[in-house]
Formats: sequence, C-alpha cells, structure tokens
Amino acid sequence: MRSLIVRSTMPNRSRRFVSAAASALLLPLITCAAHAQSSAADTAWQSLVTAERAFAAKALSENARSAFLANFSDASVLFVPRAVNAKRFYTALPVDQSEWRWVPDSAEVAVSGDLGTTTGPATIRPKGPSDPNPYHTRFFSIWQRQPDGRWALWSDIGDDAAAVADLASVRTVPTGGVRGVPAPDAAAALAGLRAADSANGHRTLDAITSAAADVGATHGEVHDATGRVRAYVRWWRRLGNGQWRVARESRGGAVSRPAGDLRSGIDVLAAMRDAHAPRMWKTLTFVQRTGYPDGRSETWYETLAAPGMLRIDMAPIGTDSSRSLIFRRDSIYQSRGGVWRPGARYVHPLMVLLTDALVLPPYETARRMRPFGLDAETMHRTRWEGREVYVIGAAAGDTSAAQAWIDADRLVVLRWIEPARAGRPAQETRIHAHVALGRGALVERDLSFYSAGRVVQTEQYDQLRADPPGLEPDLFVPGKVAVPAWVRAALTKGSP
Repeated sequence: MRSLIVRSTMPNRSRRFVSAAASALLLPLITCAAHAQSSAADTAWQSLVTAERAFAAKALSENARSAFLANFSDASVLFVPRAVNAKRFYTALPVDQSEWRWVPDSAEVAVSGDLGTTTGPATIRPKGPSDPNPYHTRFFSIWQRQPDGRWALWSDIGDDAAAVADLASVRTVPTGGVRGVPAPDAAAALAGLRAADSANGHRTLDAITSAAADVGATHGEVHDATGRVRAYVRWWRRLGNGQWRVARESRGGAVSRPAGDLRSGIDVLAAMRDAHAPRMWKTLTFVQRTGYPDGRSETWYETLAAPGMLRIDMAPIGTDSSRSLIFRRDSIYQSRGGVWRPGARYVHPLMVLLTDALVLPPYETARRMRPFGLDAETMHRTRWEGREVYVIGAAAGDTSAAQAWIDADRLVVLRWIEPARAGRPAQETRIHAHVALGRGALVERDLSFYSAGRVVQTEQYDQLRADPPGLEPDLFVPGKVAVPAWVRAALTKGSP
C-alpha cells in the first residue's frame, strides 16, 4: 500500500478474555475496518500527488505566481525566509520571466485523508528557460484538505539541494518509516504536539494535526549553532505510546542575526518584524487631531488594516464638504461629499514604515521603500535625543539621503527623512510618543511633520482601539461604505 496503513489491534488485556468464537466474529469486522481506512487513505494519497503534480504543471504552463495563488488558502504560510501570509505575499508580486520546475518524490497522507506532506527536487531559472545559472532546491510542503475537498498548502519551505539531472525521471513513492497511530483525543494530541515542538529552543508559530491525530505538522523559528534565527517546518508522527516523533524537518535560510549583530538595514527591518509581529494587531481605529501652524485644527477618523490599507474620514462627516481618503496597497482614492474619484497610483511611505514593516518580510518592506530613495542595505548607528538609534539608508554623516531612524531598544521608527527633490524641499517626520495596545504592540500617537525645517503639521491620536469588532468588510473599497459604523458611534458620543 502506498499510503498510511492502519493496523487494528486490541489491547493485550482485553484480548485475553475474548473467546475463540468472539474472535472469529470480530476478525472480519476489524479486517474490513482496516481495509476501508487503508483504501480511503490510499485514495487521499493519490489525490494529493495529483494535486502536487497539477500545481507544478500550472507553474510551467502559466507562471509560478498564478500556480501558488491557485494552491493557497487564506491561512497558507510561506518562509521567504520569514513566515509570511502566502496569499498576500504572492498577490503583491509581479509576474516575472522565471521558470519553475519541480516534482514530488515522496508523499504521505494521514489515515483520515485530510493532512499530507510532499517533498521533492525543484529547479528554478530566474531569467527564464534559457537561464544558464539555475537554482536548485528541495521543497517541503504541508497540505490540508479544504471543506470543498481540494488540497491547499498549509506551509511551504525550501532548502538547498544538489541538482537533479532529469526531473522527468523522478517517481513519487510513499514516505517510509513507522506510521502514525491515531489518538482518541485530538485536542490533547494537538496540545502534546505543541509541547513536543517547543522543546530545544524551537518557537512554534503554528501547529496542526489530522482529524485522526495520527500525524501533524508545525512551523516556526529556531536559533542555529551560530545564533542566527532560522525558519523550520516539521512533519510529525504519533507513536503508540502517545508521544510525537519528528519524521521530517526542513530549515530555510537564516531569518535574522543575533541581537547586537545587526549589520545592514535589512537586518534592522528583520529585527523590527521579529519583535512586533507576534503582538501585532490586524486592524486599528483612532481619532486624529490634526494641527497647523496658523492655529487651525481638524478631526480625522482613521482605520488601518495591516498591511497596506488606510481609510481617513475627515470631519465634518456626512455633508457636501465631507472628505475621505482610502490608501489601498499601491493606490489612493479620494472623495468629496460622498463622490469618489478614480484612483491614482501612490504608496504612502509612513504606512510602509510604521505599519507594514511590522508584518511584511524585510525584503518586501525594502522593495516598497525603494521608490522613495531608501537604500535598505546601508545602515549606521548613532544617538539621537538621548537614545541609541539605527539609521537605515545613510552612512554616518550623510544628511542628504532618504533615511529611517529606528530606536535600537524598542525597534520602532522615530524619524523619517525624505531629501529635497525638484519642486519640493526636504521633508521630515518625527514620532514623539508610542502607546502599547492589544497584546503589547507599540503604536505611535504623537507626530510632527516638517518641510524645509519648519513644522507644517502635527498629529495626536486618541481613542485607539486594536482589532475592534464590527468593522465592515468593504471598508477599504471606494464607494461601498459611506461612513464607517465606528465613526458614527464616535460622533454619537460627542466627537466633532
């Protein structure tokens, strides 16, 4: 049999008291049950291999981006090298000319047919089929059966591997070794899996078992022998004594340097994400008091969703002069009096630095900041206003380059400087205070904006709420929500 084989046996103590006649009656039932489970697992194994091969075929006939997006669920995780939401990550990527070829050489499926793993060699040619410098890796994927019956990736990682001369000659076989033993209590089995995974310094980000709890999977981060943090994915089998044993583990590239050994802006961005992502909120609402040098002030109601979404509703609300803005990934939309204009291409640098950088892979943050002139590979350390800071984007003494100043202790942005360009003087943002919300994530609450060295705007944030209930699903779709419900509630309580 190519899939997990379940051997139904009775406990020794019970077997002693079963008569020969009863054994004769029970044996066909046990055999039939075992055969039915094995047959179902066999079918699931074949469907998983088919799904993996179809995945590979789509990457070759279309492109890797389309293939991955077609095989992700909303909860799928990739390591690039840090854990990221796979669907969001690939949605943000452009289609490129790279060619991806891979084939599974090993697969395993739970006896319940709802959790499986595949692994095998892969060859990636970044510049297309004729690229003379291919990259060889070995993929390791965890698959979960969806309610509609299809397979979707739960987690995916790759590590370095030797080249395979002919991928077409690779055949898929079942994973060898002792098979997992189903558990009578799936919840207890999952708790045991988490405990087993977190041993020896592993930091578990997520864990899952099959419905039968005979196999499971985990992924997370662990320090290697050099002190660097590496991502890992593990496939586990449950033993007859209830203990979990690692059947396969794959580690990706180093995801960060040890504390105190940050050598580039990328390292600092990685440390920021490592520090804040576990405590990060998904949505945030607050009331902003916006001040100007001439004494004027305005009230703005802001809604954030990480990454890449910001909505601003400016008082007065619900009038012909009402103004609203929506920043949606790489576009901005504006309305006046409820009439929305077509979107324009725009990325807000402060959204990227203050929010997106805390959840996105550091190289993705660097990519989004590149149009603003930020060189994320460059970094130096200095002191500012009594604090140790990392300065990303500029060498020591360089005041003309785009640069982000990061508090070395709290790993939050204190300062963002954009150099002067044609028709616009140098711009600077300073963050004076932060507040801890939800699970402890730090959020800025007092900012000043400078142009040519003079303050042109101030912002103070009040009534901050992390992950508030009841936000409309279409809040960031222009024209779908006239006034957010939380804004109406705030107005009822007396805000301007």
